[in-house]
Amino acid sequence: MEASLVSWLRQLDDDALRGRLARRFAHPDCTSWQAWWALGGVLYAAVMGCFFAVSLLAFAIGQDSGVLLGLAVLLPWPALPLVSLLRRGRPVALGAAAALLALVQCLLLSGAWGIQLAYLPLLVVGVAVCAVPGR
Repeated sequence: MEASLVSWLRQLDDDALRGRLARRFAHPDCTSWQAWWALGGVLYAAVMGCFFAVSLLAFAIGQDSGVLLGLAVLLPWPALPLVSLLRRGRPVALGAAAALLALVQCLLLSGAWGIQLAYLPLLVVGVAVCAVPGR
């Protein structure tokens, strides 16, 4: 079991370093670097969205005002351009769209510093993906 896990991790590392893993799940327009940033942003947004959804639903048990609006604002919208980037390419435009959506969500949540800071990694991912031109 342990030897197979080490072998799998070594293969994953080799694939990532040679760019083979990025070619398996990313559009050819994306460089390996952009694909890894986008995948990391999607995974972060999914975890963050689940956390916010569970938090709001737990809060909604006691009261029901504004929960749907809160869910709509806090859903990980910046992940959608990143998913599209991995499937359809156009990393510069879609990275900028992800950064813009993250910035809009930060501005909508004025005064909620803890939640606003949670969107900063998505803003960084979007800027990082669009700053480097694709292939």
